[in-house]
Order: sequence, then C-alpha cells, then structure tokens
Amino acid sequence: MSEIGKRLAVVRESAGYSQIPFAEKLGVSQSSYKNYERGASPVPVGLVCRICEEYDVSPAWLLLGEGQIKSEMNGELVEAAVLAVEKFAQMNDLEPPLERKAKLIRFVYEEVISGRDFGDKELRRIFNTVL
Repeated sequence: MSEIGKRLAVVRESAGYSQIPFAEKLGVSQSSYKNYERGASPVPVGLVCRICEEYDVSPAWLLLGEGQIKSEMNGELVEAAVLAVEKFAQMNDLEPPLERKAKLIRFVYEEVISGRDFGDKELRRIFNTVL
C-alpha cells in the first residue's frame, strides 16, 4: 500500500465505510478506488479535492502526509490572513485592487500555514512584493 493509499484508508475508515460504499459515495468504481489505496493507480486531483472537501481533510496531509489530518484550522487561518491584510492596508492608507488584495491574502495565508510568524515589517515586504 502506498503512503497516500494508507491515508485514503484512514479517511475511509474514520468515515465508517468499507471500500465499496466509499467508492460509490465518491462516484468511482470499487476497482479504481481499490487501486488508489494499493498505490497501483495515481489518485486523480479531482478526487483528492472531493475527499478533502467532503471529509474536511487537509490536502497537505492527504497528499504529502504533512500536518494534521483535519483542516479545521484552515478557516481560522484564512480569516486571520484576511484580517491581517485589511488591518495593514487601513493602517498604511493603502487600497490595492481587489485582485492584488486576493493574491496578498493568499500569500499571507501560505506563509502562515508554513509556520512563519511575522510582523509589520515582514508584512510590508510581502505587500510590496505582491503589489
């Protein structure tokens, strides 16, 4: 069994399914799903996304085995990134276009989930890099 296959099995078992009902719920054949768990076939990206969404699984954990299985913190981290960017923009009298602000929020979020902690100086550097 591949490493991602083991993690697929963990998700399936924690959801209380055997392979056949889990495969049906995901809309894939039992044989395809069995091959994903065994590591005989690569797991399609769309299926990874569906599993992460439907079972609140962290994509980093499912694909790479990194971090925690549940993505419960993701919502809080996104909120923190949005608030940090908004607060910084207001304090510095900046109003970037919406598309650039979205990129900045994404960048800050990625920095936060990578474990980096930073203050205003670092946020200004990021702000200038993205803008």
